[in-house]
Amino acid sequence: MTKISILGAEMKINELNITNVGNITDLALKFNSNMNVICGTNGIGKTTILNSIAACFSDSGRNLKKKYGSNNGVVEITFQDCNQELSQSRRVDVNAVTPIEEYKPLRNETTLYRDLIHFSVVRNIDYKELDSLSKYPNREYWYTTEITKNGISDNQLKSWLVNRYLSSGHWEDLESYEQENYNLMKNVFSIINPDIRFKKADTKNYEILLEDRGSEVYFEFESAGYKAIVFILLGIISEIEFRTTDNKIPAAEFDGVILIDEIDMHLHPAWQREIVRVLKETFPNAQFIITTHSPSVLQDLENNEIIPLELDENKDVRIKDLSLTEYGLKGWTLEEILSDVMGVKYSKSKLYMETKHEFEIALTNEDTEKLKKAYTKLNTMLHPTNPLRQVLEIQMVGIDND
Repeated sequence: MTKISILGAEMKINELNITNVGNITDLALKFNSNMNVICGTNGIGKTTILNSIAACFSDSGRNLKKKYGSNNGVVEITFQDCNQELSQSRRVDVNAVTPIEEYKPLRNETTLYRDLIHFSVVRNIDYKELDSLSKYPNREYWYTTEITKNGISDNQLKSWLVNRYLSSGHWEDLESYEQENYNLMKNVFSIINPDIRFKKADTKNYEILLEDRGSEVYFEFESAGYKAIVFILLGIISEIEFRTTDNKIPAAEFDGVILIDEIDMHLHPAWQREIVRVLKETFPNAQFIITTHSPSVLQDLENNEIIPLELDENKDVRIKDLSLTEYGLKGWTLEEILSDVMGVKYSKSKLYMETKHEFEIALTNEDTEKLKKAYTKLNTMLHPTNPLRQVLEIQMVGIDND
């Protein structure tokens, strides 16, 4: 088979087709060349979609299971690169239905796996003491395909950071792409929180030290949300360096595909809103395909960046028609996004819903005692500026005058 080598050339996924994989019967998705955000309820298949894409870029469908009762599952992607006039495709046949069944791996001799960076939901940065620095590794084919398939871990991240810091002491010996990546690496630590900045790597104990509001702090001791963002950004930079030793490019110029599962994980809503902007600005040429449960992530997206999923009457996964205008969800409230896009039935607490129902029943039945009791509870419960307070007061006027 002809060896495909497209690293360094713009590569984008145009379409993904999934048949009888996981809980997905038949689903076709189209992607734009920059940002694509998949949303929907738990269990609808968002992670299956990302794992399906990763399987086409690696050498097996080990993380995929065919739909129960089907003969065979199939995943196929169509992609385009600037060196090819026609689009190309990759197909994975999914044969297993339980974790112990055999799978049939792909054995295509390609370098396509290097053009996809994958983040699963496992992206903790735990403290690791380094006794020594490992040599800057040359990746084996099998090791990088495992990362492509399963997602990046923090196993080499700390060692890479310290190595990069030590290398910066010989600045003139660094190639231009290494200098650009080092500057980008330092900026990452402040990109979401300007109060934090990279200070140094302790060359004696191999620790990464940050300056946080005037105090020196170990990188691993920062908040989970901060580390989650930095993990993604540094993970992209380091993986690009590991994978492009034969075609050296600055990380900011990477134009392959980046998958991120549950981009909002560990993040405060304010940072959830910022993370998409940060990704676009830091890696403007990459194609992102990410999943989220957060209405804050969705609210500022363009209309062609949102891929909402739902279950139809037969419990099959399909794209939900939102009939969005050119402004996407920019004029929608978070509550409206939760209910109409994310499928959340109740955005209020159970106690609030029960009390409001009691108020309405008492109003209909003209039960003054129960009405006043429900009104008092609601009035105490509501936000101070909630306009519903005025509505309740108007409804209570006649009661109070009786």
